[in-house]
Amino acid sequence: MTTKEGGETIDDMDQETDWDRLFKAARQAHESGNLNQALELYAAVSRQNPYYPGLEGHMRALETQMTRGPVSDQQPHRAERSGQRSSQPAGCINPYLFYGAIAFLPPIALTWFIVGTQGWDLVFTWLLFHNVMTFLIYGYDKLIAPSGVMRVPEPILLLEVLTGAFVGAPLACELFRHKTQKLPFRQKFWIAEIFSIAWVVIWYLTLALSGYSWSL
Repeated sequence: MTTKEGGETIDDMDQETDWDRLFKAARQAHESGNLNQALELYAAVSRQNPYYPGLEGHMRALETQMTRGPVSDQQPHRAERSGQRSSQPAGCINPYLFYGAIAFLPPIALTWFIVGTQGWDLVFTWLLFHNVMTFLIYGYDKLIAPSGVMRVPEPILLLEVLTGAFVGAPLACELFRHKTQKLPFRQKFWIAEIFSIAWVVIWYLTLALSGYSWSL
Protein backbone atom coordinates (compact mmCIF):
# COMPACT_ATOMS: atom_id res chain seq x y z
CA MET A 1 0.00 0.00 0.00
CA THR A 2 1.39 3.41 -0.92
CA THR A 3 1.62 5.89 1.91
CA LYS A 4 2.29 9.54 2.36
CA GLU A 5 4.57 10.95 5.02
CA GLY A 6 2.69 10.54 8.28
CA GLY A 7 1.20 7.16 7.34
CA GLU A 8 -1.86 8.31 5.41
CA THR A 9 -2.92 6.06 2.57
CA ILE A 10 -3.17 7.40 -0.96
CA ASP A 11 -4.62 4.36 -2.71
CA ASP A 12 -8.01 5.97 -3.27
CA MET A 13 -7.01 7.73 -6.47
CA ASP A 14 -10.12 9.13 -8.15
CA GLN A 15 -11.01 7.84 -11.60
CA GLU A 16 -11.64 11.30 -13.06
CA THR A 17 -8.10 12.31 -12.18
CA ASP A 18 -6.75 9.21 -13.94
CA TRP A 19 -8.84 9.92 -17.03
CA ASP A 20 -7.65 13.52 -17.16
CA ARG A 21 -4.02 12.45 -16.84
CA LEU A 22 -4.31 9.80 -19.55
CA PHE A 23 -6.17 12.15 -21.88
CA LYS A 24 -3.59 14.89 -21.39
CA ALA A 25 -0.75 12.45 -22.07
CA ALA A 26 -2.55 11.22 -25.20
CA ARG A 27 -2.95 14.75 -26.53
CA GLN A 28 0.72 15.51 -25.88
CA ALA A 29 1.77 12.34 -27.70
CA HIS A 30 -0.59 13.20 -30.55
CA GLU A 31 0.78 16.73 -30.89
CA SER A 32 4.39 15.51 -30.77
CA GLY A 33 3.74 12.97 -33.53
CA ASN A 34 3.82 9.77 -31.46
CA LEU A 35 0.63 8.50 -33.06
CA ASN A 36 0.73 4.90 -31.90
CA GLN A 37 1.37 5.95 -28.32
CA ALA A 38 -1.43 8.49 -28.52
CA LEU A 39 -3.79 5.84 -29.87
CA GLU A 40 -2.98 3.47 -27.01
CA LEU A 41 -3.55 6.22 -24.44
CA TYR A 42 -6.85 7.29 -26.02
CA ALA A 43 -7.92 3.63 -26.02
CA ALA A 44 -7.05 3.38 -22.31
CA VAL A 45 -9.30 6.34 -21.59
CA SER A 46 -12.06 4.84 -23.72
CA ARG A 47 -11.95 1.52 -21.87
CA GLN A 48 -12.52 3.27 -18.54
CA ASN A 49 -14.84 6.07 -19.68
CA PRO A 50 -16.03 5.96 -23.31
CA TYR A 51 -18.06 9.14 -22.68
CA TYR A 52 -15.03 11.26 -21.73
CA PRO A 53 -15.61 14.79 -23.16
CA GLY A 54 -13.76 15.32 -26.44
CA LEU A 55 -12.43 11.76 -26.65
CA GLU A 56 -14.38 10.75 -29.75
CA GLY A 57 -13.33 13.83 -31.70
CA HIS A 58 -9.65 13.38 -30.89
CA MET A 59 -9.84 9.69 -31.77
CA ARG A 60 -11.30 10.48 -35.17
CA ALA A 61 -8.70 13.16 -35.83
CA LEU A 62 -5.91 10.78 -34.87
CA GLU A 63 -7.19 7.95 -37.04
CA THR A 64 -7.58 10.33 -39.97
CA GLN A 65 -4.00 11.49 -39.50
CA MET A 66 -2.75 7.91 -39.26
CA THR A 67 -4.39 6.93 -42.54
CA ARG A 68 -2.37 9.61 -44.31
CA GLY A 69 1.00 8.31 -43.08
CA PRO A 70 2.86 4.99 -43.38
CA VAL A 71 0.62 2.08 -42.50
CA SER A 72 3.22 -0.64 -41.93
CA ASP A 73 2.96 -0.63 -38.15
CA GLN A 74 -0.18 1.43 -37.79
CA GLN A 75 -2.70 -0.80 -39.52
CA PRO A 76 -2.99 -3.34 -36.66
CA HIS A 77 -3.70 -0.56 -34.21
CA ARG A 78 -6.33 0.95 -36.49
CA ALA A 79 -7.98 -2.42 -36.97
CA GLU A 80 -7.99 -3.06 -33.24
CA ARG A 81 -9.46 0.35 -32.49
CA SER A 82 -12.03 -0.04 -35.28
CA GLY A 83 -13.23 -3.23 -33.65
CA GLN A 84 -13.51 -1.46 -30.31
CA ARG A 85 -15.46 1.41 -31.77
CA SER A 86 -17.80 -0.81 -33.75
CA SER A 87 -18.77 -2.67 -30.59
CA GLN A 88 -18.91 0.40 -28.36
CA PRO A 89 -22.59 1.35 -28.84
CA ALA A 90 -23.75 -2.13 -27.86
CA GLY A 91 -21.26 -2.95 -25.12
CA CYS A 92 -20.50 0.30 -23.28
CA ILE A 93 -22.36 1.34 -20.17
CA ASN A 94 -22.90 4.93 -19.16
CA PRO A 95 -21.43 5.01 -15.62
CA TYR A 96 -23.75 7.84 -14.58
CA LEU A 97 -26.90 5.98 -15.56
CA PHE A 98 -25.62 2.64 -14.31
CA TYR A 99 -24.47 3.73 -10.87
CA GLY A 100 -27.25 6.29 -10.58
CA ALA A 101 -29.80 3.51 -10.96
CA ILE A 102 -28.00 1.29 -8.45
CA ALA A 103 -27.65 4.11 -5.92
CA PHE A 104 -31.19 5.49 -6.05
CA LEU A 105 -33.67 2.93 -7.35
CA PRO A 106 -33.40 0.44 -4.43
CA PRO A 107 -33.99 3.04 -1.67
CA ILE A 108 -36.79 4.62 -3.71
CA ALA A 109 -38.49 1.25 -4.13
CA LEU A 110 -38.04 0.30 -0.47
CA THR A 111 -39.30 3.70 0.69
CA TRP A 112 -42.38 3.44 -1.51
CA PHE A 113 -43.10 -0.07 -0.26
CA ILE A 114 -42.63 0.64 3.46
CA VAL A 115 -44.54 3.92 3.42
CA GLY A 116 -47.36 2.32 1.46
CA THR A 117 -47.65 -0.80 3.59
CA GLN A 118 -46.53 0.34 7.05
CA GLY A 119 -47.39 4.03 6.96
CA TRP A 120 -43.93 5.20 8.06
CA ASP A 121 -42.91 8.82 7.72
CA LEU A 122 -41.83 9.42 4.12
CA VAL A 123 -38.67 11.46 4.69
CA PHE A 124 -37.47 9.36 7.63
CA THR A 125 -37.92 6.16 5.62
CA TRP A 126 -36.08 7.64 2.64
CA LEU A 127 -33.19 8.80 4.82
CA LEU A 128 -32.92 5.39 6.47
CA PHE A 129 -32.66 3.33 3.29
CA HIS A 130 -30.75 5.99 1.35
CA ASN A 131 -28.02 6.26 3.98
CA VAL A 132 -27.58 2.49 4.11
CA MET A 133 -27.33 2.30 0.31
CA THR A 134 -24.91 5.21 0.16
CA PHE A 135 -22.67 3.56 2.74
CA LEU A 136 -22.55 0.44 0.56
CA ILE A 137 -21.89 2.43 -2.64
CA TYR A 138 -18.96 4.30 -1.08
CA GLY A 139 -17.55 1.05 0.25
CA TYR A 140 -17.88 -0.61 -3.15
CA ASP A 141 -16.16 2.30 -4.91
CA LYS A 142 -13.26 2.06 -2.47
CA LEU A 143 -13.06 -1.71 -2.97
CA ILE A 144 -12.75 -1.51 -6.77
CA ALA A 145 -10.38 1.50 -6.77
CA PRO A 146 -7.21 -0.52 -7.49
CA SER A 147 -8.84 -2.92 -9.96
CA GLY A 148 -9.46 -0.70 -13.01
CA VAL A 149 -13.18 -1.53 -12.98
CA MET A 150 -15.53 1.31 -13.96
CA ARG A 151 -15.70 3.56 -10.91
CA VAL A 152 -18.68 5.37 -9.39
CA PRO A 153 -18.59 8.93 -10.81
CA GLU A 154 -18.02 11.70 -8.31
CA PRO A 155 -21.27 13.51 -9.23
CA ILE A 156 -23.21 10.39 -8.18
CA LEU A 157 -21.35 10.24 -4.86
CA LEU A 158 -22.04 13.92 -4.21
CA LEU A 159 -25.67 13.66 -5.30
CA GLU A 160 -26.18 10.92 -2.73
CA VAL A 161 -25.00 13.31 -0.02
CA LEU A 162 -27.18 16.16 -1.31
CA THR A 163 -30.26 13.96 -1.22
CA GLY A 164 -29.90 13.07 2.42
CA ALA A 165 -27.00 10.68 2.98
CA PHE A 166 -25.37 12.95 5.55
CA VAL A 167 -24.68 10.00 7.87
CA GLY A 168 -23.87 7.10 5.55
CA ALA A 169 -21.47 9.01 3.30
CA PRO A 170 -19.11 10.51 5.92
CA LEU A 171 -19.22 7.29 7.92
CA ALA A 172 -18.12 5.32 4.86
CA CYS A 173 -15.38 7.85 4.04
CA GLU A 174 -13.90 7.57 7.51
CA LEU A 175 -14.33 3.82 7.91
CA PHE A 176 -12.98 2.90 4.47
CA ARG A 177 -10.54 5.85 4.22
CA HIS A 178 -12.18 6.69 0.92
CA LYS A 179 -11.42 9.97 -0.88
CA THR A 180 -9.81 11.40 2.22
CA GLN A 181 -6.80 12.73 0.27
CA LYS A 182 -8.55 14.54 -2.58
CA LEU A 183 -9.12 18.12 -1.48
CA PRO A 184 -11.41 19.29 -4.36
CA PHE A 185 -13.79 16.41 -3.70
CA ARG A 186 -13.68 16.93 0.06
CA GLN A 187 -14.61 20.58 -0.33
CA LYS A 188 -17.63 19.73 -2.48
CA PHE A 189 -18.47 16.87 -0.15
CA TRP A 190 -18.74 19.05 2.96
CA ILE A 191 -20.74 21.71 1.12
CA ALA A 192 -23.16 18.96 0.08
CA GLU A 193 -23.16 17.64 3.65
CA ILE A 194 -24.16 21.04 5.07
CA PHE A 195 -26.89 21.46 2.46
CA SER A 196 -28.21 17.96 3.16
CA ILE A 197 -28.44 18.50 6.91
CA ALA A 198 -30.01 21.91 6.37
CA TRP A 199 -32.88 20.72 4.17
CA VAL A 200 -33.72 17.85 6.56
CA VAL A 201 -33.73 20.20 9.58
CA ILE A 202 -35.84 22.76 7.73
CA TRP A 203 -38.27 20.03 6.63
CA TYR A 204 -38.92 18.76 10.13
CA LEU A 205 -38.96 22.25 11.69
CA THR A 206 -41.62 23.24 9.17
CA LEU A 207 -43.67 20.16 10.07
CA ALA A 208 -43.28 20.87 13.78
CA LEU A 209 -44.38 24.47 13.42
CA SER A 210 -47.40 23.36 11.40
CA GLY A 211 -48.52 21.04 14.21
CA TYR A 212 -47.58 17.81 12.45
CA SER A 213 -47.36 14.83 14.82
CA TRP A 214 -44.33 12.86 13.72
CA SER A 215 -44.22 9.09 14.06
CA LEU A 216 -42.94 6.05 12.18
